[in-house]
Amino acid sequence: MVAALCWPATVALLTVHATVQQPGYYERVLADADVYERFYSQVLTDPQIVEISGQLFAGLPVDQSLLTANLRVVVPPSSLQGVAASLADRTAGYLRGNGDTLYLRIDLRPVLANISQLASTYLADEVSGASTYPVDDVSRFTIGLLDALDQLSQGRPPVSVPSITSIRLSPRQADQVADVILDRAGRLDAGERQAVHEQLVTLMQAGDLTSALAVAGPLVFDGDEAAIADLRRRVGGGTTIDLGPALAGLPESPGTAAVRAVHDLGSSGVLLAAGVLSGLTLVAFTTGSVVITRNGGSGLRLVVVGLATAGASALAAGGVLTALVGDPFAALTGPSSSLPVSVRAMIGDISSAMVGQVRSHWLGFAAMPLVAAAGATVVASVARTLVRVNARRQRWWTLAVTSTTIIVLLWIVMPLPVTPAARYCNGSDLLCDRHYTDVVYPATHNSMASSDARFLGAAQDPDLIGQLNAGIRALLVDVHHWTPPQDVEAFLRGLPPDQRATLEPFTRGARSSRPGLWLCHNICQLGALDLETELARLRAWLDANPTEVVTLIVQDAAPASEVMRAFGRAGLGRYVFTPPKETGGDWPSLGSMVEKNRRLVVFAENADVPGTFYRRFFRYAADTALDVSSPDGFDCRLGRGPGQPAPVLINHWITRTASSRADAAVVNRRASVLDQVRACQRRQGRMPTFVAVDFATIGDLVPTVAELNRRLIR
Repeated sequence: MVAALCWPATVALLTVHATVQQPGYYERVLADADVYERFYSQVLTDPQIVEISGQLFAGLPVDQSLLTANLRVVVPPSSLQGVAASLADRTAGYLRGNGDTLYLRIDLRPVLANISQLASTYLADEVSGASTYPVDDVSRFTIGLLDALDQLSQGRPPVSVPSITSIRLSPRQADQVADVILDRAGRLDAGERQAVHEQLVTLMQAGDLTSALAVAGPLVFDGDEAAIADLRRRVGGGTTIDLGPALAGLPESPGTAAVRAVHDLGSSGVLLAAGVLSGLTLVAFTTGSVVITRNGGSGLRLVVVGLATAGASALAAGGVLTALVGDPFAALTGPSSSLPVSVRAMIGDISSAMVGQVRSHWLGFAAMPLVAAAGATVVASVARTLVRVNARRQRWWTLAVTSTTIIVLLWIVMPLPVTPAARYCNGSDLLCDRHYTDVVYPATHNSMASSDARFLGAAQDPDLIGQLNAGIRALLVDVHHWTPPQDVEAFLRGLPPDQRATLEPFTRGARSSRPGLWLCHNICQLGALDLETELARLRAWLDANPTEVVTLIVQDAAPASEVMRAFGRAGLGRYVFTPPKETGGDWPSLGSMVEKNRRLVVFAENADVPGTFYRRFFRYAADTALDVSSPDGFDCRLGRGPGQPAPVLINHWITRTASSRADAAVVNRRASVLDQVRACQRRQGRMPTFVAVDFATIGDLVPTVAELNRRLIR
C-alpha cells in the first residue's frame, strides 16, 4: 500500500524536475514542433499574419515588398532561438524557485535594430536619387539643407534637395555645412567624426549635396526615432512585448495553483520531497521483507510484488492524470480561438510535444520498479539454476567451447553468403534502375539567394546545403564576376519601373570590387557567395551522402574556363558526370551513376564545352515560361530549348518585384504542382524532369515529387 501511494508521487516530482524546471525541456519542445522554420514557412505566409504585419510596418520608410520579402533577414532564426532561450530560462527559473513572479516578455531590441539598419540603408540611398532644385545663395542652400535633414530625422526621404548653381562653397562654408549634418547625426567618436567630416567637406565643395546626404543618411536617421518609435508604440511601447499578464494576475485555477506549488517548492524542494517519498517506499519494502522472512516466508517475493505494485500504480496514475489534464492549450487551438489557423496548428504541435516529453519522462521513472522487479526475478531464477547444474557445469563449458571452435573453422573454410546491402539512389531503393532523365527532381530557383546567406530579396530560406538536406536535388544558381558600377546601371535600366523603384535605392553608389567568381543574382552588392567556397561545401556533402545524385543548372555570366577551374579546385572532378555527346543519347541509370561515383551533373545555360562535364542545358532540355504572374497562369508552353526535348524544367514560381512567401504558400501546394505537371504530361507525353520553386521549404514540393517518382516506378 505504501509503495502504491508513495511511488506515483515520487514519479510526479521527478518528472516535474526533469521537464518544466529545466530550460532544455522547452527548447526540445520547440525543436520537436519545428517552430523556428514553421515561423517563416507557415506563420508568416498565413493571410491573417500578412495583413497584420502589413499594418504593423505601414509607418516604416521602407518599401513593403522589400520588408516582407526580407523578414527572415530582419528577424533571423538566431533571434527566434535567442528569444526562446530567454523565455525558457525565465520560465524554468521561476519554477525552480528563482524570482517572485513570472513575466513572459520578448525583447524587441535585436528586431528593431535590424529594421532600423534596413530603413537607414533605404533612406540614405533614397537621398542620393532625390531630385534637386537650384539655389543661388548660401542662405537658401542652408535652409533647404536643414529641411532635408528634418525629413531624414523623421524617417522620411526628402522629396528634393538644394543644388548651388552660380556660386561655390568656400572651405569655411563647406566646413559649416558638414558640421550642421554631423550635429544631426548619431553619436560618433572623434576619429569617426573627423573622417566623415572630411568626406562631407570634399563633396560640399564639389557642390554634390545629394552624395553628401547619402553618406550621412545612416548617421542622421536613428532607429530610435521617428518610424521605429512609431513601431514601438504599435507593439505597446518600449522594447518588449508582453505575451501575457504576470502569473500573480491570473485567476485562481488548478493549473495556476500547481505552478505556484512547484515554484514554492523550488528545484531543491522537489528533489527533497522525491527523496523522502522514495525513502519511505524503500523502508516499507525492507521492513516488510524482514518481518516475512522471520516468519518463514519469502522476503524476496514481497519485494518483487511491492516493486511491481509501485510501478503499476505509477503507470496508472500517469494515465489518469493525462485524461484529467487533457490539452493544456485547448482554448488557444480550439474552433473558438481567434488566433490564425497557422498559429493554432503550431501551438497544437507545441502542446503535443510538451505532453509527449512529460509522458516519456513519466513512463521512464514509473517503469523503474518494474525493471527492478524483473531483474530481481531473473537473478533469483539464474541463481537457483546455477545451484542445480553446478555438477554439470564443466560439461556445458566444454560443449560451448567446442561448438564455437567448429563454427569459426567452418566460417573460414566456407564463409556463408552475406545478404547484399540494399541499394539506394536519391533516398529510394526503387529509383536505382531508372535512367537519369526518367526521374523527377525537386529544384530551387535562385538557390544561392537564401535568407540564411543574408541575401536582400531572398528566394529561399536554407542555404545551398540546407536545401540539399531538405530533399532538393537540383540547384539553379547564377555565377558572376563582381558587379561593376556600369553593369549595375545597365541592369537597372532594363528593369520594369516598379522593380527599378524597389531595388535602385539599395544599389546606388555601389563602388565595391572583388576578384574571383560569385554566386549572386544580377547584382552582387545585394548578396553574394564565393563560388569555390560553396563548391567545396557541396563536395563535402557529396562525400557524406554517397547515394545521392545532384544537378546544378548554372546561369553563367562568366567564362566557361573559369567556372570549370573552380569545380576542379573545389575537388569536384571525381564526382562530375559527362553527359552523352548526342542530344538524344542514352543517359545512365541512377544506380550506375552511384556505383561509378559520377553523381554531380552540371549544366550551363549558355556555355557548351563538348567532351567535358560542362554542357549547355538547352542543348538537352527545355523549360517552361518564366513570366507567370498569377497562380492560375501556369501551363506547359516551352520557352528555351529544343522543340521535343527529353528533360523539361518546370519553372513553378510567381514573377513579381521580389520572391514572395505568400505566393509560395499558394503555388507550392501539391494541387498546384500536380496541375502543371499534368499539363506537361499531356503536352510532352512524359513526366517533366525538374520542378523548380521559390521558398521550397514552404508547401509540398519534396513530398509531391516523391509521389510522382512512385507513380513512374509503378
